[in-house]
Amino acid sequence: MNEFNLPKQYNWQKGSTPIVKKYVADLYQTGTSAPVVTELFNDTGLYFEYEYVSPGVYSVTASENIFTGPTGQKVQVAISNNTYVDDVASPDGFSILAVPFFFNVIFIVTTDLSVAANGILGNNVQNTIEITFYS
Repeated sequence: MNEFNLPKQYNWQKGSTPIVKKYVADLYQTGTSAPVVTELFNDTGLYFEYEYVSPGVYSVTASENIFTGPTGQKVQVAISNNTYVDDVASPDGFSILAVPFFFNVIFIVTTDLSVAANGILGNNVQNTIEITFYS
């Protein structure tokens, strides 16, 4: 009798090739500078560039067209600690959103719950961006 010793496959693998790839980085920003990025993990084969656009708006440009079109339907962008409300009766705090803008660009929009504002990324809490690709 022959025994087959097949490697276990998980729902995120095709054969031995992972079908989920991730980019994870910590973000920090002050004034009108581009976010300072500390890359924590990247198995995507892509690189990402961050720029200051306008008060409270920053662009993330990927080295390939991944955020819209057929590929973009398989991409998820999350930013940790993206909402902080200090006082419910008189709201004070911040909000951070990631919005697809172009084939290879997303905008990160930060507000102080009233207007777009600088200095929110990494100010009160650690903000981590995670971009996940599913193939």
